[in-house]
Amino acid sequence: MATDDTPGSWPSAAHIRSAGGDFRVAEAELAAANSSRDPERIAVAASRHFWPLLTQWPSDLESILASLPDVTLARHPILAALHPMAATLGVAEPPAVDRTTDDTAKRLQYLGVKMIAARRRGDLAAATGAADRLAATLSVPRVPSIAIARGAIPFTFAQISMTRLLAGDTLAALRAGMAARHLAEHDPASPVTRFALALTALAHAVRGSLAEAELALAQGQERPLGARWFAASTRAAERVTLELVGIERADPEAIQSLQGGDWNAEAGEFWPLALLARARAAILRGVPADALELVCVTVDAPAPQGMVADVSISQRIEAHLALHDMAGARALAGQVRAPGLLTCVALAKVHLVGGDPARALAELRRLSAAHTLPPAQREEIQLLGVWIRADLSGSLDAADASAVARLVEGTARRRLLSVTLPVHVREAVEVHLRDDELALFRRSLKPLPALRNESSPPPLSRSELRVLQTMVERASVDDIAQSLFVSRNTVKTQLRAVYRKLGVHSREEAIAAAIRWSLLDDPRPRR
Repeated sequence: MATDDTPGSWPSAAHIRSAGGDFRVAEAELAAANSSRDPERIAVAASRHFWPLLTQWPSDLESILASLPDVTLARHPILAALHPMAATLGVAEPPAVDRTTDDTAKRLQYLGVKMIAARRRGDLAAATGAADRLAATLSVPRVPSIAIARGAIPFTFAQISMTRLLAGDTLAALRAGMAARHLAEHDPASPVTRFALALTALAHAVRGSLAEAELALAQGQERPLGARWFAASTRAAERVTLELVGIERADPEAIQSLQGGDWNAEAGEFWPLALLARARAAILRGVPADALELVCVTVDAPAPQGMVADVSISQRIEAHLALHDMAGARALAGQVRAPGLLTCVALAKVHLVGGDPARALAELRRLSAAHTLPPAQREEIQLLGVWIRADLSGSLDAADASAVARLVEGTARRRLLSVTLPVHVREAVEVHLRDDELALFRRSLKPLPALRNESSPPPLSRSELRVLQTMVERASVDDIAQSLFVSRNTVKTQLRAVYRKLGVHSREEAIAAAIRWSLLDDPRPRR
């Protein structure tokens, strides 16, 4: 648009292009508004034609945003939402007068700004409500689909996808992202196509469909990146996707690279998912305390919603479990009111590690009944089911062992296996594997620090180990004391030490922990 003229100025009517009536109208109105030098008139024209400004003339949009006074920006929320400082300063709610307008375009703009504003201030409930109304408005048959495909509607669907993703509804995010891509295909030069592919890839990565995520990323590399606004969001989504895929595959380079740096700013609105990748990486490195600290420092909202809440709670629980801090994990579990999917699986682990396999099994059955369950959680539930059967029956069958071994093939689920199955279950799996399967299984899991960390049980003295092993057959303190020929007070003192070191509160939890670390078969002191 403003090519040969002074930067930020509008071309004369003689320069108006003939490529499309909509752009010609937009260009003429914007040129007239700029000539008037009236901030309000310029803002009105820019709000009406924000889409060609955003996609075709981004430098002109930047000039407009820089020139408008704050009071004018406040009256035009769509421009405020596009302002470079919007993510930091927030976006005001659009005027209430736009709420009930019969003008479809104006109503879409109102709902879009409302959704973005709510999402950026962390109010995912309000953002999801606006996304629902946006989707309903866009489904009305009388909305001209061809005109929509060439305009801002693909961008709107991409924003809906982003909102659904951050709210924790990955399936709805995937569908909206695919819709955005389909609509944007009508314009090969549209930057929305790559942005939609990046959102689709990120949704696939969160759901655990790693091959699909990588395919979407590869397809996006062939499309234009777009101006700064699109480039920043697209690159952030692509970067976080690669991080999540690398961590799920437990790639050593990815594990080590996700430390330090200004990752929060680089991830933009996708920071909760970047946090998920970094917390998982810390646990895989064998330093769950770092994961705990990272989450506690990063999440400062008093009542987080959506993916922020799910990542925060689930990764704190996972870190406490990796630290063998059953008390801390239980305390967090007791605070949960409306758990997200990641947190639901973490809660099932708390029940299982705490020696309550029946309750864990009930929770897993409830989760697995959902037909929309993502592949990652479905496979994690499968692994936890194997753990439960191993604990209840004391062994596994060949079918269970083969199912676990298949997950390791191609390193697609190395992280999942390393943080889900304890040593005694992996040993039960190895009993049923052929030599070639066993070699692959051990080779795939051996390099992970999380496994080496898990194989080091809490340091129990010889007398504490004797008490722990004796309590399996004798439930009361008196019976244990008589069996070991020591006083009742000595047994009570040693039991307190055992419970403290194992991070448990009951006999059942202590026995479950002893099985997990293979302490019942080894009488040697752990010093």
